[in-house]
Amino acid sequence: MRHGLRDTEWPGRSQVLRRGHLTWYLDGAHTSSSMQACVRWFRQALHRGERRGSAPEVRVLLFNSTGDRDPAALLKLLQPCQFDYAVFCPNLTEVSSTGNEDQQNFTVTLDQVLLRCLEHQQHWRHLDEEQASPDLWSAPSPEPGGPASLRLAPCPPHTHSSGSLVFSCISHALQWITQGRDPVFQPPSPPRGLLAHPVAGSGASVLREAAAIHVLVTGSLHLVGGVLKLLEPSLSQ
Repeated sequence: MRHGLRDTEWPGRSQVLRRGHLTWYLDGAHTSSSMQACVRWFRQALHRGERRGSAPEVRVLLFNSTGDRDPAALLKLLQPCQFDYAVFCPNLTEVSSTGNEDQQNFTVTLDQVLLRCLEHQQHWRHLDEEQASPDLWSAPSPEPGGPASLRLAPCPPHTHSSGSLVFSCISHALQWITQGRDPVFQPPSPPRGLLAHPVAGSGASVLREAAAIHVLVTGSLHLVGGVLKLLEPSLSQ
């Protein structure tokens, strides 16, 4: 029984796909406890795969959450991962999905799911702003005579912030993230469906020039399943 549990493979749970310059980390997590486990796993995996060198590496989050989940709480747990870009999209593989009934939720419209993605983006921006502007008045007072009391100015705030983007479907999100660098995922048309944002052009240049791109796909299990369907088409045959 122990051997069976050890050797079990569950696609979309703590799964890593290495493809050229891209490494995909897939772990569906839609509760606080599962997201905490996801973050621990992702950070450990990043540390093990860390490359030595001066060439830039980019971290990208691909996230969606549906139903009555609390996306703000889940996204807050992801902040320590220090993503360079946060990407949000519905669980649709394509905008005009046909033959993808397992990815569709027929109780909501495309406008509704896109609105939810925009809400996720707003939560993420708010969390970035919170980290960039800590409440200095609520910080504990330094101990008299301690090292902190010798500071002439407060500690600088956390300055790592990430650009965020919303796409109308998984395929468009992957097109932007991969920039044609994934050896398997090679869509025939250029990225479409991007809700205009200044980070899109500059981010594309960064992704094209990065020595490595680390992409965490998490949140909804349907999102993870849709990404796997596009990255590993043989799994859905």
